[in-house]
Amino acid sequence: MARIEHTIEVDVPVEIVWDVWSDVRRLPELSKSTSEVRGAPERLTKVGDTFCQVARAAGKNASVQWVVTSIRAQDHLVIEGSPGFGVHASITERVRALPAGGTALTLEADYALPFGPLGKVVSKLGLDRLAMRESCEVLDGVARLARKAQAAGAVPAEPRA
Repeated sequence: MARIEHTIEVDVPVEIVWDVWSDVRRLPELSKSTSEVRGAPERLTKVGDTFCQVARAAGKNASVQWVVTSIRAQDHLVIEGSPGFGVHASITERVRALPAGGTALTLEADYALPFGPLGKVVSKLGLDRLAMRESCEVLDGVARLARKAQAAGAVPAEPRA
């Protein structure tokens, strides 16, 4: 299984960051490759919550059904899905309040590719770079939206887990 991991820090309280990140309906604002999110609840709050992400990759639209497999409000959220072609992905989003204020955001993407050694070649030929670019884009987008929400005086939704 391959892994991409990226962490950034943002000078916004963890409650506001979590509020932005747990609203997956905002994925099109965070990821250039995401064109639409269907069937998402207002916030992901419990194991079993699902949503469909419609993304554009390699010139084609692909729909991925994601399911929450682990969640603890203002701590972590894990979603799993199969984008197709035998690929399985698990994405973990973590938030951690920093001692001096602000929040550390970490995105971990674990994915298994089919075809044994051929899958490893495909990964090295560009999938790893694409996954890293996407994770950086999403984290930067969450930070941007969290800063905007804080500046607007946003009050986070009550955490439910």
